Amino acid sequence: MNSKYRLFLRYGIFIMVVLATIYFLFVVREVLLTFIFASFLAYILFRPVLFIEKWGIPRIWAILLLYLILIAIFSTLLALAIPGLVRELGELGKLLPGYAEEASDLAKQLDNTSMPARFNEVVRENIGKIESLIYS
Repeated sequence: MNSKYRLFLRYGIFIMVVLATIYFLFVVREVLLTFIFASFLAYILFRPVLFIEKWGIPRIWAILLLYLILIAIFSTLLALAIPGLVRELGELGKLLPGYAEEASDLAKQLDNTSMPARFNEVVRENIGKIESLIYS
């Protein structure tokens, strides 16, 4: 009986520790995500820093140089991508009213067809959701 009690106690403590760990990770999930991203970034940039250090540049300057290179690359990509993205979003904004009108016409056509009453209700509910999603 004593060994069964110990086993039960051991499993109970194990389950409590697992639940406490899950709760703790849930509470600190935003901070944990930051640490995971930073660890991934450090892992990715470790080899290039070593490569730059082989040229005789101190580690701190190698890290700063690598960050400057990455910032230059990302800012160049953004400078090239943002004007096209704005243009495409403007075109999409011009097309959305037409799409909404087509959806409204389709809804009117569906209303005129003879279908079960419940089906018409479901279609109206979903079209309303789609229209609100498009306009938002």
